[in-house]
Amino acid sequence: MLNQFKNFCSLDMLYDTKFSSIPNKKGLYIVKAFPNKKVIFSSDTTAIREFKGKNMLYDTDELLAKFEISDKEILYIGKAGGKRNTLKQRISQFIRYGYGLAKNHRGGRAIWQVIDNKNLLLGYMECKNPEKDEKLLLEQYKLKYSVLPLGNWKIG
Repeated sequence: MLNQFKNFCSLDMLYDTKFSSIPNKKGLYIVKAFPNKKVIFSSDTTAIREFKGKNMLYDTDELLAKFEISDKEILYIGKAGGKRNTLKQRISQFIRYGYGLAKNHRGGRAIWQVIDNKNLLLGYMECKNPEKDEKLLLEQYKLKYSVLPLGNWKIG
């Protein structure tokens, strides 16, 4: 299923073009590291640092330890599938959160502790049942690597 993701583009380009290339359809999206570029973690974030009194930062040693046993390319798997939740809306929320402009997409927040995160690549695919398909992809990933992708972790 991972080979069905298409239209990979940097997070920065998607933001700059106001997400105009993203369809208003249900689907899945993934964030990938740029090929042959080492992923380095920051102790800070480009997103919000605190939400309702809770620290949104992960410990960089903890991120690195889990990252070392995972796929070094796929960093996050997300879905868009509610009644009014489209790929365009959800990806916009995700990226705007990373720019510190929104508080409504805390899922995937570890992505925003990657240095040079705006150059990470995002691709998407349309599908009829994103909830089921995301669950399947995450299960396959966890079977292979024994952890979830970086942005899908629930640490601490």
